[in-house]
Amino acid sequence: MTVISRLGLRLPGRRFTIFPKIIIALLVVIVPMDILNLLMNQSGVRTVRQEILQSSASSVHFYLSSLETEMNKS
Repeated sequence: MTVISRLGLRLPGRRFTIFPKIIIALLVVIVPMDILNLLMNQSGVRTVRQEILQSSASSVHFYLSSLETEMNKS
């Protein structure tokens, strides 16, 4: 029994019609694109998180050094 038969895309005694072929072709194209989109999205999220953390650390360092400078002036 083939995958196509198990999915019910082929009826016994009938030819494989165009509709199931189109559906399978669309799935073959769309599923890899969705997987690639998911991977790229996760990579982007990681990159943005790193940039936000670096920016926050830089801001903290700047404010701390500004505070130390003001404290030393007094």
